[in-house]
Amino acid sequence: MSDNAGGTSGGSSPYPGQQPPTYGGQPPAYGSQPPAYGSQPPAYGSTDPNSYLGPPPAYPGGGYGVPPPPNQQSGWSGLAIAAFVASLVPLVGILAAVPLAIVALVKIGKSHQKGKGLAIAAIIISVLWWIGFIALAVWFGQGAERDDAGAITKEGRIDFGEIRVGDCVSIPDPGGSEDVNTFELKGVPCSEPHNAEAVALIPIEGDSYPGTDAIDNQTARGCATKALSYLSGVPKAGLQPYRLIPTDSIWDDDNGHRAICFVTQADYSETTGSVADK
Repeated sequence: MSDNAGGTSGGSSPYPGQQPPTYGGQPPAYGSQPPAYGSQPPAYGSTDPNSYLGPPPAYPGGGYGVPPPPNQQSGWSGLAIAAFVASLVPLVGILAAVPLAIVALVKIGKSHQKGKGLAIAAIIISVLWWIGFIALAVWFGQGAERDDAGAITKEGRIDFGEIRVGDCVSIPDPGGSEDVNTFELKGVPCSEPHNAEAVALIPIEGDSYPGTDAIDNQTARGCATKALSYLSGVPKAGLQPYRLIPTDSIWDDDNGHRAICFVTQADYSETTGSVADK
């Protein structure tokens, strides 16, 4: 049948809104995976959706990220223990502990033995011993020096128990209200500025510390008498007696059971030369 426009008809066209017929059923959805070659089809009635995937592939060796077994410790390091014990003995610690500790640390790093903390502690203790001995050496090296006759020839620190009659001394703040710090006493050649000169040593009776009041009562009169005698029995203007008495902390030190009598300027100012020559 011909239409008015010419040509031949190719079959009926669907009306608008009518779906054309499909051939061969529904096509597969985009993105779906085809079945793997060689895999077994799932058994009918299986409820496991993973059964379509087949068995997982096997990887050779162990799993990723598995750490190697830790090194086994083989007990305590004898060198570390020896170094720590040696460090507790002053002289041995200074000479032997540090080398032992260093060797111990080297071996512990290879053998993974216990005792690293002991070796480090041995080094620290030995260093502290060194610091202590150096400080003592400096302390004693700063002491006042004497000649063969016993006179002070070089200024330096002087202990309470080391002061002798005739020594010229610098006393820190002798007129102050606080007790004199005997660790700050300095022995000085009498030709150099000083504020006190030792004129007598008064012994104090008793084994136990009697207290400052009792010491004052025992030594006040004797000190004044000794000071006057040192000045040839003639009082001199501008001079006065002065005493240093032991505290409880130095009572049991060498020569701690005594009071030291000095002659000072009335205003505790410094002077040069011996008061015996004035």
